[in-house]
Amino acid sequence: MTNGYNIPDDDLGKAAWLEKFAFGLSEYATVLGLAAETVAQVQDDAKNYAATVQYVVAIRDYAKGVTSYRNALRNGGAKGRAVGVLGPPPPLPIFTPTLVGNVFGRVAKLVGGIKYNEKYNDAIGKGLGIVAVSGGASVQGAKPMLKAEIRGGYPTIIWKKGKMDGIKLWVDRGTGKFTLLAIDMNPDYVDKHPQPPMRQAVVWTYKGIYVKNDTHVGEWSDTVEVAVTGNIG
Repeated sequence: MTNGYNIPDDDLGKAAWLEKFAFGLSEYATVLGLAAETVAQVQDDAKNYAATVQYVVAIRDYAKGVTSYRNALRNGGAKGRAVGVLGPPPPLPIFTPTLVGNVFGRVAKLVGGIKYNEKYNDAIGKGLGIVAVSGGASVQGAKPMLKAEIRGGYPTIIWKKGKMDGIKLWVDRGTGKFTLLAIDMNPDYVDKHPQPPMRQAVVWTYKGIYVKNDTHVGEWSDTVEVAVTGNIG
């Protein structure tokens, strides 16, 4: 069983997942713009958590052996033979210097940020192990069809929801750089960003990608443009 971020519920599963996630971050950190300190902390978290989980398993197995040893001492060994000497417990794990609590709280927050990163895609999600359960191939191949027009003096982005949860919209306001505009859950979206100076026109460009199960899926839409003329002096 997994949660919305595809993180297993059991400790062994969590440890294995976190190791995969930490390994994947080293490959995708540059693309996603993640700080080296963030990646290093996740890698340390993965090592420390895996070591702790493995130690718990070893201690449990050792405790079972101690119980059997006690029973042999109490009730006699097989055919009255000596039970021998009890072996030492497993050695403590070797941890990294940075031991910080709330590992999966931090990871869930990081995963949420990654899924809303402009550079994120399904291939990265699979590489990191954070692809949530979705609606199948039709969802993965979905592509929004956007239209942009001026309504009531404001740009309005027209889109269809279908079986998706919503859409993530990005905008370039004539700078050559897209920035996140909104996560819109219900069509259509009215962009009420401050307009250009009076009677000056600027072309704003929009693109979008569908959102399903707390992550974006499918393909980016084609870009659409609308000329925005300032009407406030």
